[in-house]
Amino acid sequence: MITFIKRGGGGDSVKIVFLTFLIAGLFILAGCGFISPTATDVNQIAKSLLNTVLDTLESEIPDPISSPTEFIQLIRKFVYTPDQDATDTDVSEAIMDLTYVPLFDFTWPSTLTSVELKGLSEIESKLLPYNWANPPDFVQKTYMMTVQGETEDGTITSFSLPFLIINDDGYFFAVFVDDTDSATEVRVYPLPLIF
Repeated sequence: MITFIKRGGGGDSVKIVFLTFLIAGLFILAGCGFISPTATDVNQIAKSLLNTVLDTLESEIPDPISSPTEFIQLIRKFVYTPDQDATDTDVSEAIMDLTYVPLFDFTWPSTLTSVELKGLSEIESKLLPYNWANPPDFVQKTYMMTVQGETEDGTITSFSLPFLIINDDGYFFAVFVDDTDSATEVRVYPLPLIF
């Protein structure tokens, strides 16, 4: 270990060495994933996703049968799909099937007019109502999101959905093509146990 100590001159070189090690340590921690979005950032990302859902429900939603491309583009705001996989027909079918999971919560017993994020829990178990095993490399963090919503007539409903941080954005699910040694397959992450 090399120690730089300068006597009498004010210790500028010690400060430089300390700052160098501090910055290097922060880069190492960031690279290992120990530094990630703060809780405030994660909550803000989750609230933004919920607001996007409400805005979408208030807008005109393309018909999935007559305008499947437009519908898929809309759903990709909530379901992450790598750009290179977005045109795969099996991916599109999986997105269409998966759409009903979050839409059910936001539209039953009637469409929600407001939502409030009640909490985020980092995933510690591999098996909940979703299979969380083997996350894809592009998923930064996984949470369960607890949401409370209110309908126009004042009915209060609560539900939980998966919440993924990918590229510092929030999504409910990811649908992607997974390359294995012998073939490729379309994967949904996390996989709903009813899917």
